[in-house]
Amino acid sequence: FQVLTYNPVIRKLKPRVPLKETRYLNMEQVKKLLAHVVDKSYGTAIWLQLYLGLRVGEVQALRWSDVDLASGHVFIQRAFSRKDTWATKELIIKDYPKGRKHHTLALPPELWDFLKEKKKEANSVYVSPSPQGKILPYERYRRRLISFCEELEIPVIGTHGLRHST
Repeated sequence: FQVLTYNPVIRKLKPRVPLKETRYLNMEQVKKLLAHVVDKSYGTAIWLQLYLGLRVGEVQALRWSDVDLASGHVFIQRAFSRKDTWATKELIIKDYPKGRKHHTLALPPELWDFLKEKKKEANSVYVSPSPQGKILPYERYRRRLISFCEELEIPVIGTHGLRHST
């Protein structure tokens, strides 16, 4: 009875998924967005993603203790895991970013000055917290980013699009 445990035809009949080109902003649109969000909630997260190219989980987990404003460096040592948090219903911050390697980034002068001002009014351990001072909520951040893009009449991009706009 040579019964197969799987259907070999399935591999041949898989539909090809069309590749979508990654969306990003040009320099003029980036400048417009940065100027618009300077003093708005979730603006710090947008600044960090556009200047440093951080993943959204790295921005969510970034603490003031990871930012050395004296030397102008940011230490990427942890990342928030949405997938694990959703499964366990508790906040999961991993002790390593994607790729499992800690890394250090130099702050561009504009971002350095911006963070110095934000540090003066900081009321949370997180660099880019929610308005309540807790960890940045992804879905609200994403919706706010979309509304900023619509207000400015620039292409609507997601959080990963900011990373590609660096």
